[in-house]
Amino acid sequence: FCMNVATNVAKASDKNVVVFSLEMSSEQLISRMLSSEALIDSSSMRTGKLSTDDWTKLAESASVLSKTNIYIDPNPNVTPTEMKSKLRRLGNLGLVVIDYLQLMHSDIATDNRVQDIANITRAIKLMAKEFEIPIILCSQLARSTDKRGQKERQPMLSDLRDSGAIEQDADIVLFIYRSDYYERKEGEALEEANSNSDYIVAECNVAKNRHGSPGVVPLAWVGKYYKFMSIDEDVSNESSEG
Repeated sequence: FCMNVATNVAKASDKNVVVFSLEMSSEQLISRMLSSEALIDSSSMRTGKLSTDDWTKLAESASVLSKTNIYIDPNPNVTPTEMKSKLRRLGNLGLVVIDYLQLMHSDIATDNRVQDIANITRAIKLMAKEFEIPIILCSQLARSTDKRGQKERQPMLSDLRDSGAIEQDADIVLFIYRSDYYERKEGEALEEANSNSDYIVAECNVAKNRHGSPGVVPLAWVGKYYKFMSIDEDVSNESSEG
């Protein structure tokens, strides 16, 4: 979801979009971005089994993305202070994405992980204010969501892992909910979850909005492209291409 947002912002603006990826390599992210942009099955890209049309779409999408100002920093040990220094040097910022909070190191390490997380979220909050930019900070959820019944699995603010400071410091909290995630965990094949559709209806839950109202927005998740799309887009036609 965050990479879809980052790509869309970069395509619509001449400002720099920075992704701090503490979990995935630059190569993995770029591969997903190309799959999402070109609408090419990610498994075909991994195996190299691409048609002539796929190669054409891949080249066109690579050209589009090469004209954007997306910067990926894969350093897994980056701290808020190091992020701030890199962002200041880069300048002309439009958006920052951090994936993800629980992998970050605090500038002031303590023996209390909850306090460390609070220090990090506060530093990120101040960074956003200083640079006057939106920062998307991805976070894990508590494992308690897995133990709830099927109708109660939608994430809640209390599910934010490790610290209430996440909810306190965030201006907006978005939860992405996909039922297929839990179906796969319970042993149900993804193909079965997708048997009647080329996409899965997901939910973007605006659980907190400091500047507006909360609410739920339905989205289409096309897993083979790592792409979220608006339900009102012709997702069936787009996802069947290639």
